[in-house]
This record gives sequence, C-alpha cells and structure tokens, in this order.
Amino acid sequence: MKFAVCALGALAAAQGSALAQNMQLTPAGAVIQKISSNDLITILQSAQLGARLIDDAADGTKTIEVSSGGDFVYMAMRGCEGAGGASPCELVQPYGFFNAQGVTLDQVNNFNMNVSGIATAALLPDRGVMATKIYLNGGVTPSNLIYELSVYFSDITRLLEALKPGAIAQVSYTADDLGRPNAGVELGSFNGPETPHVNAIGGARAGLMTEAVKAVLVGRGKTLN
Repeated sequence: MKFAVCALGALAAAQGSALAQNMQLTPAGAVIQKISSNDLITILQSAQLGARLIDDAADGTKTIEVSSGGDFVYMAMRGCEGAGGASPCELVQPYGFFNAQGVTLDQVNNFNMNVSGIATAALLPDRGVMATKIYLNGGVTPSNLIYELSVYFSDITRLLEALKPGAIAQVSYTADDLGRPNAGVELGSFNGPETPHVNAIGGARAGLMTEAVKAVLVGRGKTLN
C-alpha cells in the first residue's frame, strides 16, 4: 500500500518541512494498516532524521538505521508482504542499544516504571536495549504513527541522559539466562546489524529530538493536516 506523508502543518509553515509531501493518503481521516520501508524512511527524513535501509531479508523483514545528534536507533519492520522497499509491512519495531557498563537494574527499572512513555529498557549480556512495538493491524492514522515514533525518540533521549554510570551491581543473569527482554520482543531483531551503534549514556544531548520531532510532541500528534 503506497502512501505519503501529509505535512506537519505548523512545522511546515515555520520550516518548509517536507514531512508530508510524499504520502498519498486516501481521503482525510483515512487510516493505514501497513507501511513500506520507503515511506517510513520518507517520514523519518522529513522529521530531520538520518534514515537508511540497511537490511532487507528474503523473508521480507527489513531494518532501517535512524540517526541524529550522534545517537542511533533501528527500526525493524515485520509482517511484510515481501522483499523490496515498496513492500508494505504491518509492524514497526523501534529499538536502540546503549552502553550498560555501570548501569544498575534499579536505574533501568525506575526508567521503565516512572519515566518511559512507550518503550521498555532491558539489560542484555553486553549492552542495554530499549524497544517498543507499533502495530498497524486494524488501522491507525498517519499522525498517530508519527506521534508514537516521536514518543519513542523522546524516551531514548531521556534514557541516555538519565542513566549515570556507577559501580557495577551484581545482577541475576547466568550463562543459561542472559537477561532476555520480554518474550513479546523478538530477540532476532536485536542481532542485526552485525556491528550496531551502541549509544553512550550520561550528559545532556540533542539526540533524536529534532525540532520536527519536538513539534509533533508539543502538538500532541495534532500537527498533521
């Protein structure tokens, strides 16, 4: 299903944003049930983020790398109709890695319970990961998709700022139980790319919170025409 983004009204007026010039929507108020990697990349780039397809598996699973301000996250796309950038997918799974050295479970749990808006952070054997899932099944509006992505970018920026490396606390992971994320998050998504970017923690940063992303959050998802 091919579509392109409608403009972020306020942002387009202020910055000439392209965020909505390429999405071919059905009449106003229409919903989407799938999105292609091409269209998702258009959305991300129009929100002033670097975005490129880095993996397109034969089974249709795709991975997009997203970057801004020195921070990196990935977007796994699942439930796709096939390989290729135009193939529509019904699940978008953002995830990002962070350097977990010196990070305690208390810090991660506090983020999950008291700070996070949409995502869940977890400790893996050699790094941390923060992920969420956005299902399009049943239909969502493009503005809702963009809003959920923006909340995720806000979450990971706040996570990286909030975590303060300290003394390494003992954790309960063993060789047989490597602290896997919730079973609802497929570990396969976290295995590629081969050498993923692992974000640094601590300190204020612009990160993925571009002016376009901030505008979506300030407008609470109502900035789309």
